[in-house]
Amino acid sequence: MKSFICTFTSLTAAILLSGCNGGIKEYQKEVIPDTSAKNKNNFNFFDTPGPIDSSRYVIYPLIKEKAEELKEYGSSSSGSGRSKIYWNLVFYNTLTKQYHLLDTMKMIVNFYDREADVSDEHTTGGLGIADQFIFYKIICCDYNKDGSLDEGDPKYLYISDMAGNNFKQISPNGLDIAGWHTIKGTGKVFIDAIKDTNDDKKFDSDDEVIPLVYDLAKGGIAEPVFSNEFKINTERLFKKTWHK
Repeated sequence: MKSFICTFTSLTAAILLSGCNGGIKEYQKEVIPDTSAKNKNNFNFFDTPGPIDSSRYVIYPLIKEKAEELKEYGSSSSGSGRSKIYWNLVFYNTLTKQYHLLDTMKMIVNFYDREADVSDEHTTGGLGIADQFIFYKIICCDYNKDGSLDEGDPKYLYISDMAGNNFKQISPNGLDIAGWHTIKGTGKVFIDAIKDTNDDKKFDSDDEVIPLVYDLAKGGIAEPVFSNEFKINTERLFKKTWHK
């Protein structure tokens, strides 16, 4: 009888011990992160945040971690000299701790900054209404149909408010933005856009540069500064005056 009790007790302890060990293994599988090779494809999206002057917002650029060469896109940073490809931006409110993406469309953020802070490539004439906006050069259209978004595709001019809301395109489709500037007191954005005049799916020195103007107060899409008739007559005058 004593032998039976010992055997039963040992068997019961073994079953309980087995059950506990099984439970521990299951619990560990749930809470211990998997550090195996299959997780090595995780992307580190977030770049160093940058403040938006004296506003309550900071911007976290999201780095596009893919296999493409950086030279395909040029610099995507805001005046920092870095050569990183950004596929989106996160706006973080330092007071409310709320945050949101700039947009959900597929895009490359080629450039972003406040117009009033730009001094070299995009000459500014001062503050005014333009100081209420952030300006972006966005690649979002596979114009040359090569299956990717890169520097061969047109860069469109977008704007948003200082909180990263009301994000919208202000330059026409199919035109590549070469530069822009504002003039103090006008509320206008003057844009230099390149048109693929020879239809070779490239934007280069063989193509026409079209001056555009955008009214920040009125909205809509930027319009040509000069009429076709004026441009034709001006070209004729140039040839008559300077060409033998």
